[in-house]
Amino acid sequence: MAYDVYQPCPLCTDRKMKFCCAGIAEEMGKVAKLQESNQPRAALRILEKLAESNPDTIWNQATRASILLNEGDPQQAFEIMERLIRVDSKNLTVVALHAVTNFAAEGYDSARNSIWRAFHRCVESHADLISSLALGISAEFFAMRKFPASRQHLVLAMRFAPPEHRQDIFVRLLEFDGNSDVPYLLRGSHNLIEPVPDLSGEQADQAHKAYVLASFGVFGKSADRYEQLLGESVNAALAYNAALAHAWTGDESKAAELLHRAAGEESDFEVAAEYEALAQLFELSDEERLLPIRSQRFQCEGVSRLLTVLDDVDRVRRLPQPPQEERDDLPDAMFEVLDQPIPATDDAGQVALEDTPRVIAQVAVYDRSDNGAGIVILSGLSGTGFDSAAQLLGDADLPLNADGEAVDSGEGWPADLAALYWTPAFPEEMPVRKQRELEHHRYRKVVFEDWKDSPLHALDGKTPAVAAGDESMRARVVGAIHVLDAFCDRARYELDLDEFRTALGLPALERRAAASESLNSFSTLQLRRVPLAETDEKQLGLILNRALILRHRQMLYKVLGEALERPPADVDMVRIYQTMTDLCRDRGEVERALEMLSAGRDVSRAKKEEGFEEVFRWDMRELSLRMEDPKDPELPGLISRLRSYYGPKLPQFEDYLQQLIAAYKIDVGPSIVGKDEPDASSGGLWTPESAAEPKTGGGKLWVPGS
Repeated sequence: MAYDVYQPCPLCTDRKMKFCCAGIAEEMGKVAKLQESNQPRAALRILEKLAESNPDTIWNQATRASILLNEGDPQQAFEIMERLIRVDSKNLTVVALHAVTNFAAEGYDSARNSIWRAFHRCVESHADLISSLALGISAEFFAMRKFPASRQHLVLAMRFAPPEHRQDIFVRLLEFDGNSDVPYLLRGSHNLIEPVPDLSGEQADQAHKAYVLASFGVFGKSADRYEQLLGESVNAALAYNAALAHAWTGDESKAAELLHRAAGEESDFEVAAEYEALAQLFELSDEERLLPIRSQRFQCEGVSRLLTVLDDVDRVRRLPQPPQEERDDLPDAMFEVLDQPIPATDDAGQVALEDTPRVIAQVAVYDRSDNGAGIVILSGLSGTGFDSAAQLLGDADLPLNADGEAVDSGEGWPADLAALYWTPAFPEEMPVRKQRELEHHRYRKVVFEDWKDSPLHALDGKTPAVAAGDESMRARVVGAIHVLDAFCDRARYELDLDEFRTALGLPALERRAAASESLNSFSTLQLRRVPLAETDEKQLGLILNRALILRHRQMLYKVLGEALERPPADVDMVRIYQTMTDLCRDRGEVERALEMLSAGRDVSRAKKEEGFEEVFRWDMRELSLRMEDPKDPELPGLISRLRSYYGPKLPQFEDYLQQLIAAYKIDVGPSIVGKDEPDASSGGLWTPESAAEPKTGGGKLWVPGS
């Protein structure tokens, strides 16, 4: 590739190549050809020779750094860019590459100043590069569970990206907001307050400059400006803005401190409670507030004997293992240690909650280590449960020798939510519907009895029941309830905020009309304050879309209920009914779930195109729902109807049904062999591309609609 020396230099953008890099143009042409033919090592050899004679020339050195970065050597790439940034700190390509290599080599904390400089100066000239940098930072923060920082850098990446890439990043943002691993309080938007109230003149100008800095991703400097303005004054909005900016840098400790301050200065009780909830969420990971995961390692000389003995211990249950070819680095065997034996009964559906064992530890068994002995690792939440499991192994006469002392990891479970740490071990024969019923009763007991009478770090060691009687602590108590709700929601339990607040003597959630404000900028808790009955069609549609993405269960249930009363224009009613069916099922409202299912099937049946396929999915959903109780009197007839209608159309459907019948021991009666049952649905012949094959090989049987 030949370069015209009278054209602008590729990297020295304010000069023609004749005046800066003409001497290396021929060699750089060779490098370009090697890069095009995917020969990076050969290109590097040329660039290394050029570096000896032209160590400060930006074109060859920046190209060399880029190739090194792509080849997995970020440290050397960064060292090159460190030299170049001193040579020409105004060159925007150098500024951008310096930030990228600095982040790749040392991570966000060490690279923050170079990152902020690149964000501030290089967005227009290097949009693709800066957007990719923001995506990388988002991924790093997500791995660190710094969720607000991760989401905000996704927002930056979308804002900075060239138009052709924005849709892909927008999809990532939607996936983040729908990720149930992230507490729902941290999903969705949290926006700076702009303009900041009660400021004027120079102070208002400085606050706006802080806002602009944050809009470019220069969060640390934005936080500093907000804090300087805050000083010793009383201004909840300034404290909140400074807290958000710190959270977006990953400094959640400082953010929590400022959020507590903002809550204390905020006049709106519900807003103060939201600030408290965010602060308490940030503090959950503080080491002194965690119950650590503890593990004990053992050497084992007789793995076969160990497995035999463990299989005979009534408080130990072996877990199913994937096929050998899918195990990779997984243990050769896994066991759960229980706090009590699984009850022996002919009717698992009659087992009471207090007789349901819970998992207190796990045992991982590796058949061989480097020295030839087997390795056994006992792990669980530190405390009496782990100690009981260790004692059980010690009393079982197992061929184990402790390999050092038990150690605590840096991960754990929040002490303030210890009552929620519960993994049941249901009898295998227990119907799914009964399992869900016991789980619901368990969570209700935990919330209304155990948690409210447990001392919490967030309440200075007071219990919620006691702190609720202290006027000065009420916002903190409601904040703690929001945190509790976030963890209940992840466990598929709906906490009725109004009911629980009333039980503690606290006021019900204060509603706030949306008026003309932008609902898209509302946080999740702000959306929950909107009185749904007072919204217009457009507002309800916006709230519905947000609720379907966030999937906070109680919020979604209420929004769907309103949408069914007055459906917004262009709403997907099939999706509404499907989601409502699942929510009703999880709430234990089986009859309501069947009503929603039937209504949704009617909508699909009325469609001219794709109606048959949708009706098939509805029928499978009904089968799944009814099979949660194998004694459902309607189940045999449903199976017979589905078999007679879909059997001739779907070759694998017959075998699939027979597997279900055998696996769940369903008494279908003689009608199962009948051929003259009425059709389950109407429609033409359908040959689905992904007709479900029954799973084999010992895995858990898949139930359609699950």
